[in-house]
This record gives sequence, structure tokens and C-alpha cells, in this order.
Amino acid sequence: MGIYVRYASMTKLMIYLEGGGLCFSSHFCDHNPANMQQQFSADPQTMGQTVGGSLSNLASPPILQKPWTTGIFDFNNAKNPVNGWSQVYVPYCTGDAHFGTIDNGSVTDYANGQGSPGTSSINPGFHFVGFNNMQKIAGHLAATFTGLEQMILTGASAGGLGAVFNATMVEETFGGKVPATVILDSAAGFPDVKYMSACLQQNVRSTFGWDAALPADCADCRQPDGSGLINIVKYLHNRYPQDRLGLMMSIHDQIFRLFFGAGMGSDPSQPQDCDSNDPNILSGLGLGAINPTNLRYPAALWEEGLGTLRTTYDCTGVFSSYFIGTADPSDSPDPVSNPIDTLHMHSFRDRYYDNLAGGISPAQWTADLLANKIEDIGP
Repeated sequence: MGIYVRYASMTKLMIYLEGGGLCFSSHFCDHNPANMQQQFSADPQTMGQTVGGSLSNLASPPILQKPWTTGIFDFNNAKNPVNGWSQVYVPYCTGDAHFGTIDNGSVTDYANGQGSPGTSSINPGFHFVGFNNMQKIAGHLAATFTGLEQMILTGASAGGLGAVFNATMVEETFGGKVPATVILDSAAGFPDVKYMSACLQQNVRSTFGWDAALPADCADCRQPDGSGLINIVKYLHNRYPQDRLGLMMSIHDQIFRLFFGAGMGSDPSQPQDCDSNDPNILSGLGLGAINPTNLRYPAALWEEGLGTLRTTYDCTGVFSSYFIGTADPSDSPDPVSNPIDTLHMHSFRDRYYDNLAGGISPAQWTADLLANKIEDIGP
């Protein structure tokens, strides 16, 4: 496992975790990079922003995972909120949101959408060791950056989940005295199982060994039905109440709706049962049918869930959100099938500096958050 480090200020550090999907069924694992020599696409403007685009780029020649020179990595742009900061870029090939603890892991698939007994198959040989890696990385960085005054822990997609899941461990490794800001780009989870089913949470926590990575004293993170994962946010806030949290997301994000659909039935108003819902949703849809209007997880439900996060976290006084909606300027090669309100990941693209919502750019929203200006931008 290697990391990229760009040395600049030794008092300000950004740690960026790369995204790339979650490997909790063989089909989803097919779409995870197998190593640091693989990436979805060589184009940072389109990489992984739509379901169809992600799949079509799997046939692209393997390229090395490394920081882009666009978006938040563009140091020639005076509007970059982290100009002058040291940066660490953590590649991603463990498929576990940088939070796994099982070195000899396996995934379980269900034939024809039916669970066991008799129809499930177990596929071994996966190295879900993202949390183990992050512990070593954090230890190395804490020994290197000994005079930090400010830190950002961030990432896109699965990297965004990894940022918030690992935040407590990283902060404690740095001694718990460095003011931190956690920013999630196109990554969200929900306390309410209406929006993130308990069976899906149980599936990923057992597949990746997340319980061993969660803080031992976070009882709310471990509910009897398998839910509670996103209560790590409440735990983090209670432990470090001055830390800031930012969420940037399209209100109908198609990639997260695809993955969350693995825990949802055809009728979202009914109880959810992962054993009766084939997690290989991509196979079931077929490439030709994949667009935001055909996903199992309804767009309106995702938007509603994001609204509950604002309601839940705004009262902390340290939570900012930047939501991109249907009325915002489109940045898509196909704005009809893939409008801006469905696109995934924004921080490493050129559009990071465009006014995508509320008349300001994601870059300005980030700068505001770092300056302790708390705001909710967009619908």
C-alpha cells in the first residue's frame, strides 16, 4: 500500500481518500479496482459520475491511481481553498470504504434473487483491510506532521464514507488536539432505516469487519438489527464537538442510489429484506437500461433522506451542506438522461469552481466551512 504526499505547509494538512465502489457482492466487486494500477477512467471530468459511464470505462486500459491536477488538486487556481496546504492522497483498492479489518474476506451472492438455504454461494479471496491500512497511514502522518494546526479529512464516494468512519481514529492518532474538518463528497448514510436498510448495513458490516473498526464504546453504532452505522457521526460530534462536518452531494445521486438499492425491495414502503433482493442489480438492469430513472432506489426518497440529515445535524452548529438540485446548471454530456442533480463526485473535477448551487461554487463553500462559516447551500 502506498500513498502520495505533497509537502507544503507543515501546519495544514488535507488527507484525501479515493473512492471506487463497495465490494459486497461479486458483481459489485467486478467494478472495484483490483490494485493501484486500475482506475475507472483516465478522464477526471467524467470518471465515475454516472452508472453507464463507470461500466463503459471498465474496458479502458489500466492506469495508475494518483491525484488529479483538477478540482481540489489544481494548485494553479487561486480559488483553491487548500492552496498552500500539504496534501496526502490515499489510493483505494480494498473495496471496503477504507474501513475493513478482514484480510481473508469473502462475499455472498444469491442465485436468482433468493437467499439461503441452498441458493447462496460464497466467494473468498478478498483483502478487506482498509482500516488496517489507515491505522498505519495515520501513524506515519502523525509522526511526520508534528506541528499541525488544522486538518481536513475528506474523500469522494467510498472515500467520503472512509473519511467520516476513520475520523475518530485519525484524530486520536494525532493526539486529539488538531482542529479537524471532515468533508464528504457524494457519500451519505442515514440513521433512519427507511433510507438505509438495516439488512444492507448488516451485510456490509459483517462482510468487511466494520464492527472491529468502529469505536468500542459507540453502542449506538451497533443496533440489534444491524443498523446504526451512521451514528458514528453523532459519536464523532460528542467526542470532538468543535470539529466541522460538510456534505456535498447531488440530491438524486445515481451511484449511491444504485448501491443502496441492494437493500431495498421494489416497493420502498414495504419492509426491506436483502436475502430476497438480488444484490447484483447491475446484471438485472442490463447496461442498456441503466440511467437514473430506472434505479430501484427512488430519486425522491434519496432527496427526502438528505433533507432529514440537514434536520438532524444542523442543530449541532458545525454541519454544512451543499446540495445540487434539478434547477441548477447542468454539467453533463447527456443532461437529459444524466442531469446535474444525479451526477456523482464533484471535488476533483473542473466544476468544483463553478457555481453549481445557491450562486456559489463547491470551492467557495469549502473555503467558507474552513473559515467556520456554517451554511446550507442548494435545495
